[in-house]
Amino acid sequence: MNTHFYIPAHGPDVEALKEVLSAASVLAKHHKCEITLVVPVLGSANSTILSDVIGTAQLKKLVKGETLTLSGNPLKLTSTQKLSPFSSNGVLVGIWAGKSMLKKLDDCHNYKAVVALSWLPDEISTWANSHNAKCISSKENA
Repeated sequence: MNTHFYIPAHGPDVEALKEVLSAASVLAKHHKCEITLVVPVLGSANSTILSDVIGTAQLKKLVKGETLTLSGNPLKLTSTQKLSPFSSNGVLVGIWAGKSMLKKLDDCHNYKAVVALSWLPDEISTWANSHNAKCISSKENA
């Protein structure tokens, strides 16, 4: 089974974010594990489209370190800086993944799958090629 997936978004794309979360839910259910959302900066997460998709109150809880659920799967939030390469992170979801975040995701050892959502598609293409990552965007596959 493929363990690397991506969606090449263009900036703050709500539909692409929904697709990434949906894919992560399916993968987490398959692997019976948690989902770890990784954002560039934890303190800025509340002022992003994540609040539109997850909900403002729920996102605030995630930022404070609470574990919630997404489609029955445990859901956590962390930043690139706080991501531990040795934690059991289940399905890692890189939100607005640039080169530095993708490098940090690659440094992790205990994941079941990685799903990356780019901010700029070009930043993710080299990573996708090197990992034989599968594009799961309905826009790209239409």
